[in-house]
Amino acid sequence: AHELEAAKQESAGTLRRAEFDAVAARTEALSAIETARRLRDDVVPRMVKATESTEAAWISSRATILDVLDARRLLLVARMEERRSLAEALGALETLRTLSPGAFSKTKTSP
Repeated sequence: AHELEAAKQESAGTLRRAEFDAVAARTEALSAIETARRLRDDVVPRMVKATESTEAAWISSRATILDVLDARRLLLVARMEERRSLAEALGALETLRTLSPGAFSKTKTSP
């Protein structure tokens, strides 16, 4: 009887940990997706415009080549951050899928 109770408690603890891990993975995925979306829709387009503006200024001798290179570097960093956020989201979703494989099946089955 004591062993059965201990097994039940261990099982309940494992379930609580899995639920906590699932919530954490979902939160991480949502946050990373939002970050990637913000970078894609707002930051990267602004950086593209800034780079184009800096290149135009360089052509008209109002900026240096170093200014152009710096603008291009910042644009590259923003694009890398977007991809990093997407990779983070995919990793979190994979963790979530591992914790609950049935939740991601393509076919729905009725109970």
